Amino acid sequence: MHGLGPIAGVGRVRCIDLVLCYPDGAIVEKQATKEKRLSENEVHSLFAKTLDGEYDDDEPWDAIHALRKLGTDEVFVLAAAWCKSKDELRRSRGVDILAQLGSGSDADTMRSIGKKAVPVILKLLQTEKAGRPKASAIYALGHIGLRDAIPAIVRLTHHFDPDVRHAVAFSLGSFADEEICIDALLELMGDKDNSVRDWATFSLGSLGDADSPRIRRALAEALNDADDDVRFEAAIGLGKRRDRRSAAALEGILVDDPDNIHAIQATNLLLGFDEDRAIETVNLIASLRRLRRWGKQD
Repeated sequence: MHGLGPIAGVGRVRCIDLVLCYPDGAIVEKQATKEKRLSENEVHSLFAKTLDGEYDDDEPWDAIHALRKLGTDEVFVLAAAWCKSKDELRRSRGVDILAQLGSGSDADTMRSIGKKAVPVILKLLQTEKAGRPKASAIYALGHIGLRDAIPAIVRLTHHFDPDVRHAVAFSLGSFADEEICIDALLELMGDKDNSVRDWATFSLGSLGDADSPRIRRALAEALNDADDDVRFEAAIGLGKRRDRRSAAALEGILVDDPDNIHAIQATNLLLGFDEDRAIETVNLIASLRRLRRWGKQD
């Protein structure tokens, strides 16, 4: 989960709760006060800590977040140099740092840093053979969100490594209404890996606003997926598009979890209301049941 972004979740963390990209509505933590400037030794110490432990351990990611927030030219230069390292983990960590470098700054600064980082990341992606650095690079391109990177991401839709395909499904959520990305996400919704299908369904169904018979057909088919999370995302995506085929699934979600905000919003949309309309869940469930009965009579 750490490779996806700055938030580590416990249990079911839905994709929409993560920071995806900053050019199109990112969540940026602005500095309330000027950060203490770190010495060169302190910066190098943080870089060294990113190599400690296992890849997803908290300690190295704490160091990555600190370096991202610092966002200085010195950090950029060192991270870019690591992207050329002979060591696989250093290449991964270099990209991980660049992915959201400048997170302690304003959105314009992040965009500027991201534009500078993309050529470094694309160059790594062109030659990288190992799965972990390749996946890190794709995640980074999704975070940065520049459309110039779309072809490089889509090109890896059928990569043999499920972690790489997962990164593709994640990152295409930043461009979910682009036709070439819709095509790739539809393919990934049929992936053999549960997690890949989950993120592809979320990216297309919830992050994207595109609507067409083939998108609805794919989401409807995903209502019968073997994976619970895929079925959940399919129901939310169809509800958002006000498709009646989501009614039974949304009812089931709300019966089991009456406070599920995503299901509440999708149900409001399905029923023709504003997604944030305040209404008791028991009334939403009753409306869904009436809708299903009417549907059977059509």
